[in-house]
Amino acid sequence: MDWNSDGRKDLVVGALDAKIHLFINEGTDAAPDFRVQTFAQANGSDLLVPPSRSSPDVLDLDGDGKKDILTGNYNGELFFYSNTGSDAEPNFAGYEAVESDGVPIDLAGTPRSRPIVCDWTGDGYFDVLIGAGDGKVHLYQSVPQPGDFDNDYDVDLNDFAVFALYYGFTGCGSCGGADLAADDGIVDMRDVLEFADWWLTGTE
Repeated sequence: MDWNSDGRKDLVVGALDAKIHLFINEGTDAAPDFRVQTFAQANGSDLLVPPSRSSPDVLDLDGDGKKDILTGNYNGELFFYSNTGSDAEPNFAGYEAVESDGVPIDLAGTPRSRPIVCDWTGDGYFDVLIGAGDGKVHLYQSVPQPGDFDNDYDVDLNDFAVFALYYGFTGCGSCGGADLAADDGIVDMRDVLEFADWWLTGTE
């Protein structure tokens, strides 16, 4: 993981002390040299994952081009820290509890949640695998939103543009799922109406 966007892999390490430890590579990828330990920052202080035992995965989760943090903790919860700094100099202002079906993820007991984000199901959306003290790997799967053709978790004008490219196509093996209403091999007005319903109900 390249924490400071200098083209070299760094180490981002969770720990019992709740901090996220950074070891910046001052060597090369082939011969890394981690001389100094620093810590991820939140509002000018070392970021602390409550109550303890940080376990971070680092990637751009909100699609703004900057690396964010998804972390587990001692209690089995999952927290999202959005990057309020830059991609080269990440900074964090606070966290949000990650939910599943509207309920914050909180594995039973104190299983020390350890997440990793991947596309487990191969559908183009993020899924989360959580290793835990119970010896299990818990899968939390993203549910695709109808009409979200560009996989950005929102139905908006970009999706309408993609849909418009497919309008009137036949042989919908090539139309990216735009045959929404009847699955009849034609993208027509019935599919437009279906998309419009999803667009109106899926946007704020």
